Amino acid sequence: MTPSSRQRLMDGLARSVEHKGFAATTIADIVREAEVSKRTFYEEFPDKNACFLALYRDVGAAVVLALARAAAPDAAWAERGQNVLKAYVKALRKRPELTRAFFLELNAAGPLAIGARREVLEGFAAFIRDLVAQSRTRLQPLKELSPAMALAFVAGINELVLLAIERHRFANLQEVESTALELLLGLTSA
Repeated sequence: MTPSSRQRLMDGLARSVEHKGFAATTIADIVREAEVSKRTFYEEFPDKNACFLALYRDVGAAVVLALARAAAPDAAWAERGQNVLKAYVKALRKRPELTRAFFLELNAAGPLAIGARREVLEGFAAFIRDLVAQSRTRLQPLKELSPAMALAFVAGINELVLLAIERHRFANLQEVESTALELLLGLTSA
């Protein structure tokens, strides 16, 4: 099955952002990478920002899916949490330049970027809440995470990632993983 024009455009944007950054990427760059016409671009998106936000949402959903696959339903809570956080760091490292753009350049996509960021972070937080709820058993009595606490956890992780990216220490994402696990276990211990 061939990817839709929309998907090809998002993939083209991702490749261009990885080479040039979001701010320097033009619609001409996107359509060249996607091998489609400008007309096709405008049939799918009103502007570059809308394409970037669609890509951000798409990648965010794919990351949550990867986390769900890594969760190991029969494992103990600490192992499940560790598996999920390892999968998160792995997803961020998979395309470091795109990750950098999402963390550092997303707000350049205009006022709708705030809503997109909130949507993606709330999806990640909902996943964490569900993971905790599914892991609660008589042998693993975990505290329930409120929506606000789950969002605070996710926001905290993202702030640590942002700090590592700003300091050009992408390798330090391992530290983010261990700090995030410590925080998650502390938040959920009964």
